Amino acid sequence: MINSPIANGSSPQTAKDWPGTTMSLMPSTRGFTLVELLVVIAIIALLVALLLPAVQGAREAARRIHCSNNLKQIGVAIAGYMSRDEQLPAAVTRWRNIGGEDSAAGGSGATSNQATWIATILPFLEQRNLYDLIDFSVPCNPAASRPPVYASGNNDTVLNTRLDVVRCASDSAAKPNASMEPTNYVVNSGTQRSSLPVMTGVAYMPTPGNNNLEAPFNIAVLVRATGDMIGVKPVARIRDGLSNTIFVSECVIGSPTLYAGGNAGSFSQCSQGLLPPSATPDPNVVRGDSWFFGNYNSAWSFNTAVGPNDMLFSRQGMDCMGYTYIGVLPARSRHPGGVNVTTGDGGVHFVSDSIDITVWQAYGTIAGGETAGSITN
Repeated sequence: MINSPIANGSSPQTAKDWPGTTMSLMPSTRGFTLVELLVVIAIIALLVALLLPAVQGAREAARRIHCSNNLKQIGVAIAGYMSRDEQLPAAVTRWRNIGGEDSAAGGSGATSNQATWIATILPFLEQRNLYDLIDFSVPCNPAASRPPVYASGNNDTVLNTRLDVVRCASDSAAKPNASMEPTNYVVNSGTQRSSLPVMTGVAYMPTPGNNNLEAPFNIAVLVRATGDMIGVKPVARIRDGLSNTIFVSECVIGSPTLYAGGNAGSFSQCSQGLLPPSATPDPNVVRGDSWFFGNYNSAWSFNTAVGPNDMLFSRQGMDCMGYTYIGVLPARSRHPGGVNVTTGDGGVHFVSDSIDITVWQAYGTIAGGETAGSITN
C-alpha cells in the first residue's frame, strides 16, 4: 500500500509529498522582456512630451498674469500722479544750470540727476519710504562714478533696491549692472525714430520733423536757477483719449543696443536695419538696466517706430540708438507672441507681434487724430 499524503488525510504541499515525482506545484514567476520594458519607457516618454508643453504653457500664463498685474498697479499709480499734478510724470528729469555752474565744477548741466518716471511715481506705488530715501539734489548714478562736485550725498541705496513691481516674472535675466537694479517696464516716447528731443539752449526742445510733441512722455529739464520744469505734458494735451494712448510697455532686461554714438556705425544705417555684420552692440547701452537712473533712453523708453518684438529693422533683436537721443527701440518681452501694454486709462492689454503697424503707431501718439482700430486685434 502506497503511503500517500491523501490517504493519510492531508493535502499535498510540495513535490516531496509525492514520492517518486519531481513536479513542482508552486506557481512560476516571469519578468518583463527587454522589448516590453522599452515599450513602457517609450509610452512614458510620449506622455511627458505631451504634458510638458501644457505645464510650461500654464506657467507662462501665470507669469503673464503677474506681469499684467504689475502694469495695472503702474497704470493706477500714473493716474494718481496725473490727478494730483494734472500732468504726466517726466520720463527722465535732468538739470540745466544757466551759466553752466555744474559743468564748471566737473558735472554736466544737461545730464545730471536723471531720475526716471518710476522714481517719480513711487509714492503712488505704496513705496513712500523708498521715495523718501532719494536725494534729488545729487545725481542718481553710482557715487563712485560721479564728478567731485557731487561728492557729498548719494543714492546708492536706492539704486541697489530691487523693486518687484517693475520686474516681469517671464524675464529672469541677471542684472546688467551690478550696482543697479533693472526694470522691465518702459514708457512710450512716440512713433518716430527721432521721437526724443535734442538739446537746444537751456532745455531739451523739439527739433523740426521731430514727433516728440505727440509722445506721451518726454525728457524734462529742471532749470535749477529758476525752478522751472520744461518738457512735461499736461493731461489736457492727450486729445486722442487716454484709452487710445499707450503709456507703458515692456523691454527685455539687458537686450543689446547698437549705439550709433559708440561702435555701431551711423544711425541712418542702424535705423534702416542696414548695419554691416561687423557692427557690435555697446555693452554699456542696454535695455532696462536701471529703474532709477535714466542715463540712456534705451533704459527707460520704447517707441512705436516698429512693431512689438521687431526683428526686421532691429537686427536680430539688437535695438538702435543714436547719440542725440533718437532710436529704434521696440517694445519687447519674453511672452510668446506679443507684449503687455498699459493705456492711459489704466487698462492692460496683450498686443500681438503681428498687430497692424498703423494701429500700433496710432496708439503711440497723444494727439495724432487717428481713428485707431482695436489694439488687441
